[in-house]
Amino acid sequence: MDLSWHFFLLLTATIQAASSSTESELSEAGTNFSDTLGSHSYSTSPPTGAGWGAHPPIDYFRCEPCKCHHLANLSISADCSTLALGTVPLGLPDRTTRLVLSSCDITAFKVTSLLEYKYLGYLDLSNNKMSRLSNTSNAIQCKVSVSALDLSSNKISTIDDGALWCFPQLTTLNLQQNELVYLGNRTLHGAASLRQLDLSYNRLHSLGLGVFDPVPQLRVLRLGHNNNFTYGYNRFHPRIFQPLQQLEVLYAQHLYPSNTYPLAALAVLTQLRELSLDGSDHSFVNTSLRHLDKLTSLLLGVDGLCSIKILSKSFFHDLPQLRSIHIEGCPLSNISEEAFDKNIDLEKINLTLINLSLGRIFQGLGGLKNASVRSLTLSKIRAGHMDACAYLSQQEAAGLRDMTHLEELYLENNGVSFLTHGFLRLLPTSIKVLSVSGNLLTHGRSLLATHKPKAGPELLPNLVSLREDMQDTVVYHGVAGAAAPEQCSGTSGGMGGEEDDRSDDSQFGLDVSANPQVNLPTGLQEYSAVHSFHFGSEAFSGGRKKRLKLGNLKILNISNTFFTQWGSKKLESRVQVADLSNNFCQSLSQTFLNVQNSLVTLLASGNYLGHDLAADIQGEKLSRGQKVKHLDLSNNRLQDLPEKVFQGLVSLQVLTLSYNDIHSINIRLAHMKHLLLLDLSRNSISWIGQRMRDDLDQIALNHSVSLDLSSNPLPCTCDGLDVLRWLAMTNVRILHRDYLYCLDQEKRQSYIGNASQKFHTLQKLCLSQKYIFVITSFTAAFLFFIFSSIVIFKKRWWLYYMRSVIIARVYGFRPRLEPARFKFDAYIVYSTADVSFVFGECLQELEVKRGHKLCLEDRDFLIGSFIPCNITSAISSSRLTVAVISRDFWEGEWTEYSVQMALVEHAQSKRKVLHLLTYKDVSAEDLPRELLKVYTANDFSEYPPADCNNDVKAAFWDSFSQTIGHQAGEQ
Repeated sequence: MDLSWHFFLLLTATIQAASSSTESELSEAGTNFSDTLGSHSYSTSPPTGAGWGAHPPIDYFRCEPCKCHHLANLSISADCSTLALGTVPLGLPDRTTRLVLSSCDITAFKVTSLLEYKYLGYLDLSNNKMSRLSNTSNAIQCKVSVSALDLSSNKISTIDDGALWCFPQLTTLNLQQNELVYLGNRTLHGAASLRQLDLSYNRLHSLGLGVFDPVPQLRVLRLGHNNNFTYGYNRFHPRIFQPLQQLEVLYAQHLYPSNTYPLAALAVLTQLRELSLDGSDHSFVNTSLRHLDKLTSLLLGVDGLCSIKILSKSFFHDLPQLRSIHIEGCPLSNISEEAFDKNIDLEKINLTLINLSLGRIFQGLGGLKNASVRSLTLSKIRAGHMDACAYLSQQEAAGLRDMTHLEELYLENNGVSFLTHGFLRLLPTSIKVLSVSGNLLTHGRSLLATHKPKAGPELLPNLVSLREDMQDTVVYHGVAGAAAPEQCSGTSGGMGGEEDDRSDDSQFGLDVSANPQVNLPTGLQEYSAVHSFHFGSEAFSGGRKKRLKLGNLKILNISNTFFTQWGSKKLESRVQVADLSNNFCQSLSQTFLNVQNSLVTLLASGNYLGHDLAADIQGEKLSRGQKVKHLDLSNNRLQDLPEKVFQGLVSLQVLTLSYNDIHSINIRLAHMKHLLLLDLSRNSISWIGQRMRDDLDQIALNHSVSLDLSSNPLPCTCDGLDVLRWLAMTNVRILHRDYLYCLDQEKRQSYIGNASQKFHTLQKLCLSQKYIFVITSFTAAFLFFIFSSIVIFKKRWWLYYMRSVIIARVYGFRPRLEPARFKFDAYIVYSTADVSFVFGECLQELEVKRGHKLCLEDRDFLIGSFIPCNITSAISSSRLTVAVISRDFWEGEWTEYSVQMALVEHAQSKRKVLHLLTYKDVSAEDLPRELLKVYTANDFSEYPPADCNNDVKAAFWDSFSQTIGHQAGEQ
């Protein structure tokens, strides 16, 4: 990977698909067996963008009981790890090509359970409890498509013969960290396509002589860390590797200590290009290896054992074609200057954990001046007098001076406190990458801090990348046993060494009159000082009279340096990638970016910019970031973001605001025409504003845009119905939809699942708050109206009565309220059909014959007067109100009104008012409820039938006369 992408992909790599889709790529998806030597690289090309090309961010969805996500070509990866499953789950999607079952409780594995998944290419069963890989009785019917199988970190001690017959397409098999003791000749039968096999970290003591016969296409074989194994004849028989004519990589380190190499067994591996062995104090001088002309990479003692004491001049003479040598953990006492004489094509050397001083190592490497070595790594060299004042002087650099092809120099984890000017001046000018990471430098001994922008020769004119990472292992202030840089003096690695360097300049052909300043090259493009206290502050302007000339710096990584003031400084204008994470910066100046800047990626997570950005109402802090494509502000204690805070970021593609405390958000995004991903995960978001939703929808009309809202308490309430509706209907790609959760009104958590269904369900229960208010108000008014109507209806006659009484009093109709002074004996209520009866027989019998005084509507009511008042007055002025009940009674215009008024009068005056005179054969069933109460109270008189004689009628009228009675004194 180019360095120009190195920092840019720190965050975006976490959202890229972790695996490819084609079957050939799946075969390589297991453990990475071919570790490359010297993974350091450099590039002068700047980053080109923040997009992920063909790899969109991972979007997990439910595939019970597992968690799935799509790969390319619509294939699916299912993650079932840590679910305590005992078997392979059934019912996963048909297009599943990757299945991860690591860290489950699987004790026995049945291949037939995979027959359901005909496209399955990668199967991870690592870290389970399997102890045996059993044979399947009917191998013909159990063929599966798995090409990569990971069985590492189990307890497998036995593999049955033919257990792999069901895997005809298997290319990668990882059996690392099991309990295998022996592999027989038929153990690997059926795996003819196998290309990578890892048997490391087992308990192997021997292998069958024909164990590799079934796998002639094997390319990578790991046998390391089998402590019962040895390089002896009984373990590495000369014929054991005979079938592996295509083997390219062999790792056989950390075996039982041996003083010999299995040269006879290795001699048959004609295609071998990379070999890792324990380091034995025994040279490779053997004609049997001379024809291994493709072996270019040799690792001795790497992750293994080493007893090499001397690298003699003939140590590598049998392997002149080597291009990469890595020696680790050896008790070297000497390196011959002629050790690498024959290796004229050597490009990469890595010496790690060597018990030899740096000076001796540099001296031994002096013989490489004619070699084409491009990369040199000297790491964890702890021999000699290394302490808090250890330095590298020109004496050490003398051995490297003539390595004119050297481009990468890694002096890492060596306990060096500073590099003298003389050392730097003698380094080859061809160096492009210099790393002093993991040493004991302090801020004052950083190469940037000691840079003197004065006249003088430019050091390392081709230097492109400078790395000073991991310098925080020693604190010089207040720590016992730690010497401050200014205390380093004398000849034991003190600062006096710098003067000694200058006094000896002449013997190295240097101009003693030159100004001995550290002048870094103007072409420096990358600087990294991760986990180094206050390193890298020189890459900013502000507060210094003499500034560094870093005009070409493109990549700056000073994360975790506790440089809290970077926000108040000014970043170099040509920086394209800046990683300023975890520095606890609290403010960001508007002038942090120059007007003409080149910044493409700004990683600023782990700072405290929340309060400062909350006050940036007009979006001035980042207004100059027109070229920024990737901005990471995660874990910055963000809470309130103004609408215009990102107003100037017109080129933004990836915006990360995760791990903050944002509750509601409504930022403007319409200007971000190229936005691809907005990461709002792991906040406290319960509301997304309308403007922001509209902006995202507008962007989604032109291209796909993804939004991550996972681990937020989204609203499942009536107030949040608009947000839920938007999640259900938007074209924005909502990541991890199946795993979004929300809180209801009682703060109960539930998964949203199908957002459309969730929305419609919630919509049935409630509307938005404004509609609820309207509906509630309308319902209350309606209920009040209904209740009032019922009350009024029930009390209507009382209301009519009171109205009539009031009107009667206003207009002079004064009822007689005293019982002894009623004006009428009876007020007769009748229908039009019964007029003849009332004015005939009734009037004749009661008034003429018996002297009663009756009140009759058609006779006694004043013409043109208000009838309801006349009725009320008549009822009040009469001792009884007599209703002549016939079948036509209710057809009268005022009959019902009169009856109801009489009942109200009865309730008001607490006297007997209404009496019924049933006329023309009316039964009780024909009476309404109000009159039925009167009837049942025996307040009625029944008129005799028409065919009865006159004596009966006379008796009736006498009885009726007594019922209505006479007013006292008026008879």
